[in-house]
Amino acid sequence: MGKYSASVEDRLILPARVRLTPERERDYRSSGLSVPAPVAIRLLIDTGSKRTTVVPGIIRGLRADLGGSARVVTPGGAVTTDLFWIGLEFPEAKIKPVAETASELIRRIVRANPGEITIAAVGPLTNIATVLKSDPGIAKLIKSFALMGGSLSGGNITPSAEFNFYVDPEAARVVFDSGVPIVMVGLDVTHKVLLRESHVSTLEAAQNPVSQAAAKIMRATLGRVAKTNDETVVAMHDPLTIASLIDPSVITLRDYYVQIETSGELTAGQSVGYSHAPVRRSPPLDTGDATGAIPVEEFKPNCKVAVGVDPEKFFNLLIPRLTASA
Repeated sequence: MGKYSASVEDRLILPARVRLTPERERDYRSSGLSVPAPVAIRLLIDTGSKRTTVVPGIIRGLRADLGGSARVVTPGGAVTTDLFWIGLEFPEAKIKPVAETASELIRRIVRANPGEITIAAVGPLTNIATVLKSDPGIAKLIKSFALMGGSLSGGNITPSAEFNFYVDPEAARVVFDSGVPIVMVGLDVTHKVLLRESHVSTLEAAQNPVSQAAAKIMRATLGRVAKTNDETVVAMHDPLTIASLIDPSVITLRDYYVQIETSGELTAGQSVGYSHAPVRRSPPLDTGDATGAIPVEEFKPNCKVAVGVDPEKFFNLLIPRLTASA
């Protein structure tokens, strides 16, 4: 089996986002997408959406810039904020992101709707961590987090770390230490939900702006994947996270205590999951004290991790929403 593309599929969320059913639309109060604002605006224009607000987020991580999702290195080595270097063209943006920042918007919405907001974060967690650090009392007002990120079985940007957590490990640590209920949808399940040629053909056959925009994105993506990998598939990382909010039965969850590695030279951003006690940490290596006691923590699950997925149910949820007439 070939490897998977993990970059452009994120953009499929925006067309899907405008196809939520009305009853679910009321449940979505805030969602974070790892898409540069100019790209998000162009996609929203192309799909005809007028309901989604685009706000600027933070480019740097809490402590370092490890190469965030606002920048992409093209095959030629150039750095661009327009992710459609694969040859796609979308209309020039005529609207602007709002003046409010992402962290300001999150804080305002959560405080106006205490206990009601589930934040769906499908990019690095810098904006959310910034809110939690600057407003310590806000965590108890957030209903839950639905996160696309992490893995209990190896990474995709390094052997240890998944991209979103690798980009800002400290932010991920803040979120997992917040006490807010978390659902983590990681590579353990997203690599089992693979978009194929048949799915793209279905999108192309539907004559509406949403399906055509989604088809254009994924057709170009499959073309790029086919040039480098031996199987033409694209893992649906972010769409699966959103789908699990619409229909929780699409994934199977298990309680874990998850902590994020922030100190490892080779493992920064790794999500380490414990399903049972004991929870052991290594003594600080910089002290040189090899005789100290090994720190042991109480086992207390801090999130539910997706450990199983129903790919057929996922695509039966996604494709009809993209192809349905307005």
